[in-house]
Amino acid sequence: MAAGINIFTLLGSILVDSDQANKSISKTEKNAESLGSKLGKGIGTAAKFGAGLAAGAAVGAAALFGVAKKSADATDRIDKMSQKLGLSRKGFQEWDYVLSQNGISIDSMQGGLKTLTNKFDDLSNGSKGATEQFEAIGLSMEDLKGKSQEEIFAMTIEGLQGLEDETKRAAIANDLLGRSGSELAPLLNAGAESVEALKKNANDLGLVLGDSAIDSGVLFTDTMDNIKRSLAAAATGIGAELMPMVQVLLDWVMAHMPEIQNFIKIAFAVIRKAVSLAIDIFRDYLLPVLTDLFEWIKENMPEIKEFIKTTFENIVLFVKLAILVFKEYLLPILVTLFNWISENMPTIKKTFKTVFDAIVVLVETVWEIFSKVLLPILKVIFEWVSDNWPTIQKVFETVFKAIGVVIDLAIEGFQKTLEIFTAVFNFVRDVFSGIGELIKSAFDGVIGFIDGIVDKFNKVKDAISGAINKVKEFVGVDKDVKYEPDNPDDFYKPKRPSNNSYFDGSHADGLAYVPYDGYVAELHKGERVLTAEENKGSGRSIVNDFSNMTMVVREEADIKRIARELFNLQKSNDRGLGFAWY
Repeated sequence: MAAGINIFTLLGSILVDSDQANKSISKTEKNAESLGSKLGKGIGTAAKFGAGLAAGAAVGAAALFGVAKKSADATDRIDKMSQKLGLSRKGFQEWDYVLSQNGISIDSMQGGLKTLTNKFDDLSNGSKGATEQFEAIGLSMEDLKGKSQEEIFAMTIEGLQGLEDETKRAAIANDLLGRSGSELAPLLNAGAESVEALKKNANDLGLVLGDSAIDSGVLFTDTMDNIKRSLAAAATGIGAELMPMVQVLLDWVMAHMPEIQNFIKIAFAVIRKAVSLAIDIFRDYLLPVLTDLFEWIKENMPEIKEFIKTTFENIVLFVKLAILVFKEYLLPILVTLFNWISENMPTIKKTFKTVFDAIVVLVETVWEIFSKVLLPILKVIFEWVSDNWPTIQKVFETVFKAIGVVIDLAIEGFQKTLEIFTAVFNFVRDVFSGIGELIKSAFDGVIGFIDGIVDKFNKVKDAISGAINKVKEFVGVDKDVKYEPDNPDDFYKPKRPSNNSYFDGSHADGLAYVPYDGYVAELHKGERVLTAEENKGSGRSIVNDFSNMTMVVREEADIKRIARELFNLQKSNDRGLGFAWY
């Protein structure tokens, strides 16, 4: 078997034979070129695909730039901080790792290293105190002479770690390193071997960068700083060019400040008036309704509490029941299923891999059949449909017309059936009319409660109507219009107000005749408007001929029932002629 390349792991490792892969890739390229030449003319979405690739490339470029920026910041920190602390770049990175492993930030060591440098200067000048402090950790001037600041710091840490007396060690660490000495307590309590082990670990993990990588990061940071400063300078130049135009605008504002102040004053006056109107509406219309609603709730609080309590108890009961069902029935099934899956996971993985491989083979086979067999057939069919479309269209129109006729017949049959059921229902309703009274008396209590709620909402509706009228008055709309006919012939012709605002054209009691074109009237729910042609036949008297009918009357109830049915039939017939029944 040729060398295997481990691509990824999904329910097991998928190995690809490199030789077979190369052969498959070559074959795929040829098929792709063939397929592309066939389908290239028909694909109109290539531009969208290219745009998607461009967007993906932009996102990738932004991500790469972000990584580069973070890397440059890290290397620039190494360069700058190592110089501030007097350490080499390599030493700074090693000590940064060592200190971080002991819960110490190397940034806080700047003061401690400065104190150590001053103590070494005192030792060089023969200071008795400094000499005693260094000798306490086993160091002398001869040991430290010619050493770098990094080496002196390492030797000081090693010497402090060698002191067994923790109190003396803490005191000397405070003398030599200042306040940083107390922060170094976790490191000083460990042995000297731990420092070297941690330094080695930092190098093994690749945490210590070389000078070339750091130099590249510093150069990148300096370049970015130059670009930022250049762009800032360019923006400043643009701002300088815009200043004269902005100054002209400011001069105009200052010159017209009285008008601007007057406009603001007027605007605030309108706002104040609007706010006052809103307060009046709330106080005069909404607040009484809310107060009434609150009182109603207060009066019916026991029933409301009982309703809420019952509902909540039912919800709790349902939740408990659901938990019980889940615990007693579903959970054991899920646990068993989980255990079975855990026990059979290798087999499941193998099965999934086998099925996935089979699906891949199937898809490749289907695609090959589709591209080589079905696609040419579909192309021929498409061309035939295009050539014969007028004929196909006529066939479809004929079929749909026939379907429309069938639907119309079905609707007509349904309407006839509905009329029969309506007649049967009316008969049953009259026979069993007493049942309605029984049901009504049984639900009087519920209806009364609902009526109370409806009454409250009606009051809310009336309050909103009053508020709307208030707003109309505020914006200058007349609520009432006086009807002043110029002569008896124009009795129904109202005069429009001078501001063309809304006027009431209500004729709830009816209107015998519309006197002129453009007449405005207010309609109400349940009313009907006739056209002129429909109105010509509506002025006749009502004549019913029952001479050919035979009616059997057995008792007084039959007379009432016949009269009611005749009334309903007459009313239904005359609705089409525009008669109003009250």
